[in-house]
This record gives sequence, structure tokens and C-alpha cells, in this order.
Amino acid sequence: MSSFFLFFNRKLTHARTYFVLLLVFSLAVVFVLGVLKCDTSELLDHMYYYFGVNPTEAGTPVSQKIVFLGIALIGLFFFNGLLITAFANGIERYVENIRGGRMRYRLSDHMVMIGYNMLSVSVIEHALTQATDSKLVILTSKDARMIRAQLQVSLPKDMEERVVIYAGESDISKHMKSLRLPHAQEVFVMVEGNEWENQYTQSMSMLQEVARAAGNRSIKGNNLLKVNVLINDSIAYDLVQRLELPERLYSMELPRKGNDKNIEPEYQQNIDLHIFNFHDNWARLLWSYHGKKDDKDASYVYDALDFEPLEATDKYVHLVIAGFNSMGRALLLEALRICHYPNYDELTGSNQTLITVIDPRAMELETQWKAHYAHLSQITDVKIDFVSATIEAAEVRQQLEEWSADCRQLLTVAICVSDPDAAMGMALTLPEGMYYHYNELTLQPHKETAPFGKQNVIENGTRPRILVRQAIKNLHSEVLAANKIPYQNVKLFGSFTEGFDEALLDDDLAICINGVYSNYSLQLEQGQKGIEQIKEVPFKNLLESWRESWLNLKVTPETNRLSSRYQVDSYRSLLAMLKRIKSLPKEAKDLMLKQLANAEHRRWIAERTLAGWRQACSNELRIDRLKIHTCIKPYTALPESETIKDINVVQTAEILVDALKK
Repeated sequence: MSSFFLFFNRKLTHARTYFVLLLVFSLAVVFVLGVLKCDTSELLDHMYYYFGVNPTEAGTPVSQKIVFLGIALIGLFFFNGLLITAFANGIERYVENIRGGRMRYRLSDHMVMIGYNMLSVSVIEHALTQATDSKLVILTSKDARMIRAQLQVSLPKDMEERVVIYAGESDISKHMKSLRLPHAQEVFVMVEGNEWENQYTQSMSMLQEVARAAGNRSIKGNNLLKVNVLINDSIAYDLVQRLELPERLYSMELPRKGNDKNIEPEYQQNIDLHIFNFHDNWARLLWSYHGKKDDKDASYVYDALDFEPLEATDKYVHLVIAGFNSMGRALLLEALRICHYPNYDELTGSNQTLITVIDPRAMELETQWKAHYAHLSQITDVKIDFVSATIEAAEVRQQLEEWSADCRQLLTVAICVSDPDAAMGMALTLPEGMYYHYNELTLQPHKETAPFGKQNVIENGTRPRILVRQAIKNLHSEVLAANKIPYQNVKLFGSFTEGFDEALLDDDLAICINGVYSNYSLQLEQGQKGIEQIKEVPFKNLLESWRESWLNLKVTPETNRLSSRYQVDSYRSLLAMLKRIKSLPKEAKDLMLKQLANAEHRRWIAERTLAGWRQACSNELRIDRLKIHTCIKPYTALPESETIKDINVVQTAEILVDALKK
């Protein structure tokens, strides 16, 4: 009997030692997780994940979690010989859960990315650069370890460490709840899956889930959740630009008053929505006001399509697009929106912008294009030609030779084929006239060993610009830099890592444009200048009042906001022209302002045409639901009140840009 008690006492003492160690370690874990501000439920989650206890799915009641944790501790207490192994296994499981994206954290003032695709790295880098103290959470159904490895290779270490990965599905409410959207500052809705199929439906579904989970936010409280939605299919993106979005997609449903189910639901907007497209982004980065004009790598600095002055010359822009895929389509749409210049002659049609699309399937694609945009005849100052061939075809090469020799043409060739090696091959083997002017080729060499005339080439000049699509950023830019002559005008574009820029999400200038139009349209119709109205009020006060109406999608729907953004795109050329005409005599300057106003009106017609609007009949004015507008007609046929609006648009451009810089 005494031997039994001695054995029991020895074992009990041994067990007490392990129990004390277990208790100390558990308290340390509790303290650390408490510092991390985990609530009770999350703290228990961490505890039983550590001990390898995961009997049910997430969402288990706290009482059950306590029971399971108690069972784990009792088991460790009696089977003390396994304690060290249990600790080791527990740590291993804990790390494994973190790597697998199964851990959840109590974050606030963070950013969220729902879904992960090829564009995500670029978005993450720009987002974390702007918000230097914030973390970014990725909710993805993909392998968390694979994503972590990609981020470690693609991002700086300090930036990569601020990314948290959650494994889960975007359409499951409990996973959305773990993102703590009421406490987030910005959301990026991406699309996962092969070829990003059905992304319009997927994106709108995700947007609705975000609106439900975003909580009680409002315009008046100035705390709307900024949500950026990627729609990467060109047709789907065009659909979004044409249609008004249902209120439930960007608002939370308010509690019903009474029990009557027939009462229409009421909504409160809680989202600041911004829809974007990868190919559209790149088109804007090439030529718009937000274009890449400054970059450490010269291969990623792009000239405007009008890289020479066009105010009082007989020159014109000619854009050649080789490969009419999603990228080629986006470049054509952007060119149609911005290529409207003051030297176009409406009577003779001279100096008309020319766009040539070269593709083996051009006839079929032209039919689809014209069916999709049925009112292209309203755009009179741009001509589009479709050529069924490849850019290597002999007849096409002959045409390129002639175009490059034409001193009136400002020629840009954009090679958009998907195969990167084939695209580079095309870009570097174009006819010689694309790299050298014919008058340069006739010069005598300074040395007998030099290629005929090529050492006399003057850098840049007016030779054609050549853009070549490369989906993955590679060493080609360095190769081009090393071969500056003759390839100084060959530029790479279209990489996934460069296809997103925060500047494209900056709506301040678009807000000003919309604010001027909305608040001063009546004065403009009466012949008063809106410029003087703007100068009378402190600009910061104006911007804040305009921002409130801009954020309200009931007041300024997404279709109207897109229109203002595309007007901003045209400011790159407009501001350059305004700068050049400042030194002109007053009479010549006034004449040029009218020509710029005419060009602005033609730009507006093109933008409205691409959005589905058409010219009104004589007995109609403007019917928004039918997209009919009486002002879709030549500038000379407009009443004076409308021409004054266009003149004010031109004159206001510099004032708004300068005011935002202060």
C-alpha cells in the first residue's frame, strides 16, 4: 500500500512539473495574443489550433471551444511523456495554419484584395506604396503557399511582410466577415479562374457581397469604403460603361419599416465605386494625361500620339494597330476618345486622324466592331481602316515604307500580338524607314566601315513611334537601351506588373470637371464665363462640395464619372496646345481657342458615341434613357450657348490643373 502511494506521489510530482510548464506556456500565449488584440473567440481559436484540436469548422461556439481545449489539456496532463512532442507538433501545426492561410487576425485600417490573378502583384505594390503603414489581406481560393512564394520574389521584403493571406471563398459570408470590411480603408475586387471567365457576373456578385459586409457607412460621414473592381474582359467592361448599376450593388439595405413585405426596400450607399480594366489602363498609361511621362527606365516613357504640334500645320496622326485582340481593341477605343485636333478641316476632311487595324481576321472583326458601335459615322474627324493581313505581309511592309516616308504623318505602330517573342521579332524587323528617315539614308558615311548613312541619324526626331506588347517585363528594355540607334523609338508596354497605377484612380481632376459642368451649366448657357465663377470661391471649398455629389452614384452615376475621366485623358494634348498658343497675338489666340473648342466638341461626340449615344432628330432634344442628344452635330450647327460651353471647357482646363497643384 505504501509503495502504491509512493508511486502515485512520484507521478503526481512529475505531472505537476509538466502542468506548471504547460500553465506558464499557456499564459504566455494568452498574453502575446492579448497584445495582438484578439477577442475571446479568436484567442481560443489560436489555442486549439496550436494544440492540433480542430473538431469542427470555424464558427464553433465559444463554450464548445473551451471544452475541446480542456480535453486537449487534460490529455497532455495524463500523457505527460508526449508533452514535448505535443509542443513541437503544436508549433509545427500553428506555422502550417499560418502558411496555409487558415489563421484570422483582428485588423483595422487595412486594405483587402478579394481574389488573386496576374495583375494582383502590381496592384499590391501600388497600394502598399500609397499606404505605408497599412497591411493588405488577400482572400483567395488558390494555394496560399504558392501566392506567398510569388510575393516574396516580386515585392521588397518590408512590403511583402505586410501582406496577409486568407484561404477561403469570396461567396461565403463567414469568410467575408473575417475580412473585417467595416474597419477596412480600401478593397480591390479581382477575378480568379482560367481566362477570367464570366467575370462580369462574378465581379458584380462580389461587389454585392462587399456592400453587404461593409457596414454602416455614408456619404455624409465621409467614410465610404473605396472599392476598386477589376473587369478584364473588354466586352464586359464596355457593358459596364453603357449600363447603370442597380443600387443594391453599391449600398446596404436598410431595415424595413413594419412587417409589410410589399414595401420597397430602402438602401444607403456605403461604397465609393471605381471599375477598371487592365487593357484600358494600359491604353491610358500610354497616351492620356495620366500617362507614363516620367520613369527611370526610358523604355517605359511614352510619347503622345501627337508628338509634334498640330495646331496650325497640315500634319495628322496615324495609328497602326497590329493584332486586334483585347489590347488592340483598348488602344483603338482610347485613340478614338483623344485623337481630335484643331487643324482638322470640316469642309474638306483634310488632316483627319487615321487608324489602321491589321489582323488576319480583320474582315470578321470589322463586322463585329461596327455592330457593337453602330453610330461610328458620327465621328467625322477619325477614319478607321481594317486590313486582312499580317504586319509581315509584303503589301503591308510596302505601305509602312510609304507611310514612314510621308512627312505629314505622325506615325505610331502598336504591335499587340500575344506571343512576346513574335511581337519583338515584328518590332525589330519592320522596313528601314520605320527606324531611319529616307533623307538620312542618303547621307554619306563618315567612315568606310560604318553602315551606309546610319551614323548620321539624329536621335528621336520625327520618326515613327513603335510600341510592342510584352506581357512579362523582361530584359528586352535593356537590350533596346543598348541599341539606342536605330531602336530609340521602340518602346515596350503591356506588362502585367506595370498595368496598374494609382494615378488612374485619382479622380480629383475628373471631380472638378464634373463639378464645373454640373454647377455652372446654367450660367454658361446664359453666356457667362464659368471661369470667373470658379475664381470667386476658395477652391478647396469647391472641391469638397463637388466631391460629395461625385461620390453619390444616384447624382453622378458611373457612366457620367467615366465620361469625366475620359475628358481628363485628353488634357495631355490640350494643355500642351494651350501652352504653345500663349505667345500668339490676341486675334490669333482667340481664333485658336475657337478651333480648340471645336476639337473638344468632336472629342465629346466621339466619347458619347462609344458610350452608345446617337444624334437626335429635329423634334427631339435630349432623352437620357434612350441615349439621344441634340448636340451630337457639327460645332458650327450648335447654338451660341453650347459653343460657349466648349470654349469654357478649354479655358478652364489650365485653371483646374493649376488649382489642384497648389
